[in-house]
Amino acid sequence: MRNLTGAASAAEVARALREGETGLLVPASWVPAEVPEGRAVTAACGFPTGRHHPLIKASEARLAVQSGATGVLIVLDASADEHAWMVDLITAREAVSDQVLLAAGVDARSPRRAEMEAVARRAGAAEIVPIECSYGVCTSET
Repeated sequence: MRNLTGAASAAEVARALREGETGLLVPASWVPAEVPEGRAVTAACGFPTGRHHPLIKASEARLAVQSGATGVLIVLDASADEHAWMVDLITAREAVSDQVLLAAGVDARSPRRAEMEAVARRAGAAEIVPIECSYGVCTSET
């Protein structure tokens, strides 16, 4: 899956689809209006920090799927606790159908990464995606 969360504009998403990319990870607001058949677009919700209210992440997920996303990545706040991570993922799962891929974005450098991954798996995340973070900003394009 090509990660475009660090891209400069939504135009890069359209270009990647024209170039034949079969899987993209994009910010939730950049899900293209039309996703070609056979392509997978995963929307990063709560990006970049994960410090969004669970209902905001769930709303981003729901809108992204209604716009054509085939998966959602819920970015978890590394400074939160197990309860908050569970709430984020379970709330997002309730907002989208079971056919939608649910992934968890975890801070790749967090000393709590293993704990975050374990909680994400218990909450039903099908994939764990490491997100590179630095002071106040996360991106997988570092």
